[in-house]
Amino acid sequence: MRRSFPFGDNSTSVERCNRLSVERELLKKYDRNEWRSVKDDYGVSWLETEDGSDADIFSDVMEEQAKVMGALDKKEYEKVMATHIKQLVRFYCHKTGTNIEPSEYADAWKKLSSAGIDINEWRPNKFELFIETEQGSESLSFTRFAIIMQLNEEE
Repeated sequence: MRRSFPFGDNSTSVERCNRLSVERELLKKYDRNEWRSVKDDYGVSWLETEDGSDADIFSDVMEEQAKVMGALDKKEYEKVMATHIKQLVRFYCHKTGTNIEPSEYADAWKKLSSAGIDINEWRPNKFELFIETEQGSESLSFTRFAIIMQLNEEE
């Protein structure tokens, strides 16, 4: 038996998306006698496969792909990240008094992105907006957020 694709409180968004993607494929295409979902003593859920089974080979290939690609299902990962981006834009708008309608959060993100702002998952399920500077990367300040939103409104 081999365990792969852990899923727990300390899993990042990429790890969560990969786990769900692999589990969906296992459910669709592989015999349930070849794999199962199990929890360890710490509450972490794992996909466990029978050694040498088709499910095991598939899981092994997906683990290798995840090391190279990061997110196995880019579309699903982008949807997850879009949700976190909207939450961060809403938070920054609230903190700065910037008035942006929820339907315009995607446009606000485009403005931020074009100004060199990106999103970082600094801990599992904890996100921040950041910018690369000459000194390295730093969290986006509320002041800089407001300036970027204001400058882009004037254009």
